[in-house]
Order: sequence, then C-alpha cells, then structure tokens
Amino acid sequence: MVPTDDINEVKEVINYIRAMDEGLKRTSHELFSVEILQEIHSILLKGTRSGKKEPGKIRTVQNWIGPSGSNRHLATFVPPPPEKVPELLADLESFIVTDDRIPPLIKIGLVHAQFETIHPFIDGNGRLGRLFITFYLCQKGILARPILNLSIYLKQHREEYYHHLQKIRIEGDWESWLKFFLRGIIEVSKEALANAREIIVLKERLLDTLVKNNAGGLNAVRLLDLLFTKPIVTVADISSGLDISHQPAYDLVDQFEKLEILREITGKKRYKKYLFVDYLRIIERGTGQ
Repeated sequence: MVPTDDINEVKEVINYIRAMDEGLKRTSHELFSVEILQEIHSILLKGTRSGKKEPGKIRTVQNWIGPSGSNRHLATFVPPPPEKVPELLADLESFIVTDDRIPPLIKIGLVHAQFETIHPFIDGNGRLGRLFITFYLCQKGILARPILNLSIYLKQHREEYYHHLQKIRIEGDWESWLKFFLRGIIEVSKEALANAREIIVLKERLLDTLVKNNAGGLNAVRLLDLLFTKPIVTVADISSGLDISHQPAYDLVDQFEKLEILREITGKKRYKKYLFVDYLRIIERGTGQ
C-alpha cells in the first residue's frame, strides 16, 4: 500500500519531498541557519494535519513529549521553556557552522540529539531533525545523493532512540547515544544500497513496459528519467522539463496513467498533479512521524 490511499498522507509525502529538495538546494550553497530551518519546517507542515501548528514559527509555548492524553506533569520529556529556545538555537547554529576537527558523522549525531532536546517547534521536530541529518551529510560530501535515510532506523528502534536521548538529558551519556547513532548509519547504509538496486530494477522494468506497449517513444523514456528526479509532476513540469508543447505532454501523461506509472492525486479538473507511484513505494519509507 502507498500513501495515496489517504490524502493527508499524500500531502505529508509530497511535503517531505519538497522539503528535502529545498533543504538540499539551500544547504548546498549556504551555511546552516535558523532561518533555513524555519523555511524547511514551513514546507514540511503546510497543508497537512499539523498545518495549524504554526509551520515555520519557533514555538512561544511550552510543549512536552509523552503518551497520548498526558499532560506536562506526566510527560516523558519536557523541552526547555520557550523563552530559552532562541538562545539555544543560536548556540546550535554556531556549533554547526564552526570549522572544527570533529568528524562529520560524530558532529551530526551531536547536533541531532541537541536539536531534538531543544524541540523548537510545536510539531514536526522529529521529521525535521531527521531530514537535517541528510542535509548535513550531503553538504559535507559524505553523501553524493540523499539516499541514506536514517528515519527508517530511528523509527524501527523508536524506544531505544528515545531511551538514549533521555540518557543524554538525565545522565550526560553521549557515548551510548553516539554508538547507537553510528550503528544506525551502518545499518541504513546497507538499506540504501538495497534501495538503490530496487530503483535500478524498477527503471529497467518500466523501460521494458514502455517498449512492450509502444508508448511515447523517446519522449516517454525522457519522461521516465525526469520522474526519477521529480516524482510529483504537472503537465507544465513535463512540458518544460522535456521542452515539448503541452499537447504532447498531455498525451504522455495519459499513456503513463493507463500504464499505472503515474496517478493523479488532486482530483481536480485543472492544475492536476501526478505521482510516480512505484518510485514512491521506495522513497516514502521513513517519511512519517
């Protein structure tokens, strides 16, 4: 099953992809800043179930983490009070951009834990904190492309993840956290290789499908290439990306829909958007809460 069965989940995945793209663009030529953090957070939450929780705005109220229905007094963790958040974020920003000799994998492990402890937004801190790991590793040249998604590991080991974060906060046990974090890097690196192979197999299968169905010729192959870099498209995107007029772009979309490569996700008669379904099944892992 893919998230297209629930429009809210579709929005969350679309926003995740957009936030990833924007974050990679910004951090490829700019130093990290709280401003970038706020802009990515706004993209991540806009129009979703969390969209009313002040996307892009640093919190001005006290939040907490705990079981559903719990209050601050029964919370598992209560982040710093809101008046302290700007100063803490400024310190974190300074640490990130300082040119030091800390190995990048260690440094982003320290940064992620501190960001989650500050918990600067009302909602979406987990998703944003996990995204930033990818931004940082790409910025530092550890990753050539954003194929390593630590979200999968952190979600699969959620209880252990929270346990190690709490041990930092209560006991100052950074060593155990970093061992856990680096073990995740190793595990997810193996998963990334498997995903890369799966994407290669998918592309070969879809190319074979296009040939067997005599669908679209060279422009169909070019569209397939485009979809692997832009899995959510409009007809205008296709027209611009392939440098063809709108009618041939419409025809290509129609063929790709019939072959179930693309799925329309807005339900509108105009300004339609199309989702590259099979590719989404691979990349959507780990995009949720």
